[in-house]
Formats: sequence, structure tokens, C-alpha cells
Amino acid sequence: MKRPLLIGFVAIVSLITVLAAAPHATADEYSETQLSLVRQRCNTIRGQLQRLQVADSNARAYLGSVYLSAANDFLTPLNLRLVRNDFHAPTLIEAQASFADARTAFAAAFTVYARSLEALLRIDCYAQPARFLDQLETTRYARSAVEYTARHARGILDHHKYEVNNLMESL
Repeated sequence: MKRPLLIGFVAIVSLITVLAAAPHATADEYSETQLSLVRQRCNTIRGQLQRLQVADSNARAYLGSVYLSAANDFLTPLNLRLVRNDFHAPTLIEAQASFADARTAFAAAFTVYARSLEALLRIDCYAQPARFLDQLETTRYARSAVEYTARHARGILDHHKYEVNNLMESL
């Protein structure tokens, strides 16, 4: 689960090494060396980004199915069973609601990231290296938002597991 995200993150970080001197540069602030490096490595960069796009799409599908399964096969049935048995477990109900919000946030963040990556791939990095670098920076931040939302969802699931274990011990 973490491996495609980590591989992709490493790929993007390696791609922006040309920005080392100006991580938040605008088109006017890139050195000719940075722009030249992008032009020289344009085909390699595009290939890496396309592989990243496939890996991230697969990771999204995997995480989406894991999140759906966790919600539909575990969180919801457990909470329904507790309610039916007149058992009060507000932390578990709260975790279910938080997880639903986290799933929505993850899906939204991934959509923004996917669109940003698609826009990046449409830019000719040889002809427009500064524009490409600007979009690369935007895509990088969008991808970090996806990673954050995935970590947040995982944290909620871990907390839910902790609460379930506490509940089992108290029974």
C-alpha cells in the first residue's frame, strides 16, 4: 500500500532536483541551468511521470477498495451490531463518521492531483521548461495532499482498531 506512494514520491523528488536553488521559484526565477536540465532530461522526465501516473492510479484503486471494504465490511456492520444490542460506543461511531469524511477527502485530493499530473504531462517540457517546472511544483503539492489524506484515513482506522481492542478487553 505504501510502496507505490513512496516510489512515486521519490520519483517526483528526483525530478525536482533541478529546483534545488529555488523550490518556490516562478517562471522568471529559474536559472538557465535549471531550464537547460529540464530540456535535456525532458523525455526521461516524461517517462518517469507516465510510470508514476500508472503506479498512482493503481495505488488509488487499491486504497479505494481497501477503504470501501473497511467501511462496508467492518466499521458499519460493527456499529450496527452495537446499536442493535443497545451498546453505547460513541468513539466507534465517531470513528466511522470521521473515516467517511477521510475517504471523501482522499478521493477529492486524488482527483485534484490526477488533474494536475495530467496537465503536467500535456506541457512540452522541451519547449516550455519554466511552465513545466511551475506545474511540476503544483503537482508535487497536490500529491503531498493525497499522501496526507491517506495517512489521515489510516490513522482513523488504527484508532478504530485500538478502540475495538479496548472494547473487547472491557467485555
